[in-house]
Amino acid sequence: MTNKGKSRSVVKRRHSKRHYLSPRSQSKHQNFRTFQSPNVMHYSTEPSQNSDEELKSYLRYQYAITKTQERSDKFVFLREGWMKRALNIAGFLCILIGCLYQSCSFLSLYLMFPTTMELNVTNEAVLDFPAVTVCNSNPVRYRMWCKEDPFACIRKPNETLEDISKRLEYLYDKLSRDRRIRLGNQFEEFVIYAEYVDYEEDIVMDEFDWYYDYEFTNCYTFNALWGNRNKDLRKAVLFNPITGKSSELILCVNIDVNNYSNLSGSVVGRVMMTIHSNDIVPNPTYDAASLEAGKFYSYGIQKVTTELLKYPYQTRCRNYDEEKEIRTGARMSQKVIYIRHSFNILCFRVT
Repeated sequence: MTNKGKSRSVVKRRHSKRHYLSPRSQSKHQNFRTFQSPNVMHYSTEPSQNSDEELKSYLRYQYAITKTQERSDKFVFLREGWMKRALNIAGFLCILIGCLYQSCSFLSLYLMFPTTMELNVTNEAVLDFPAVTVCNSNPVRYRMWCKEDPFACIRKPNETLEDISKRLEYLYDKLSRDRRIRLGNQFEEFVIYAEYVDYEEDIVMDEFDWYYDYEFTNCYTFNALWGNRNKDLRKAVLFNPITGKSSELILCVNIDVNNYSNLSGSVVGRVMMTIHSNDIVPNPTYDAASLEAGKFYSYGIQKVTTELLKYPYQTRCRNYDEEKEIRTGARMSQKVIYIRHSFNILCFRVT
């Protein structure tokens, strides 16, 4: 007890204090304490007969209440601290798991799909001159075909123009590949003039490569890399300070309208012209421009180069440019084409 061993005089000098207690039944003869309210107890400072016993009892009672209150406060503190700690741990785990999930999802998508990055855009003064392919829209020379097979050139009674076209297509499909090539337009008769103008004017008749196309038979390409991998490509100068022009290719081709079939009506001679990348064999059916004699044409062409990132980003990427080249043909270069026509002779300039 806190007051054990103290003298009575010290206890007697205590002033009146208030203590909040639970209400208890009191004796009407007890002169040590009086009640003002059910929860408030007043202690008199005057000495009484049983003052020591009452004080000891009161102090024991207060000590018990204090211990009970401390244990209760400690339990409440521990309970509130445990709940707060548990909530903090749960929140941290949720945030960590969410971050890991989002990071893994992003990385999986990042590595799964192609990533395109434009590093630099430059305007080069000197570029590789693009490849130029020309094909006569007439796949075979009609007069030569009639000499070998007169049946193809005779119109049957009551045969409509649509029937004639279908019959000629059927007969053409039956021709062998070698015979089509022989009946098709030959280079010496088709391309009659070719000049490449750079710093000098060069005749480039011997720089054409041949390839076979099912619809147009014989096609000829200038500045093709697939024809000869070891040859040097022609370079294009965007501006020549001497002439004030850019590099250009001038071609004159013979459409030879007289060798078109006239059984299906009027004849319009056309040349299929394609500008494409040097290492690609084009598809004139989809990529070519149809050039008709007697008209002026101007084309603006742009070259776009796309490169995929290096490993590991290229692991699951698809080369869409390569697939597009296989499907449609070429990546274009920025050039301007000027075309001049004269009767059956078609001349055009690629600059």
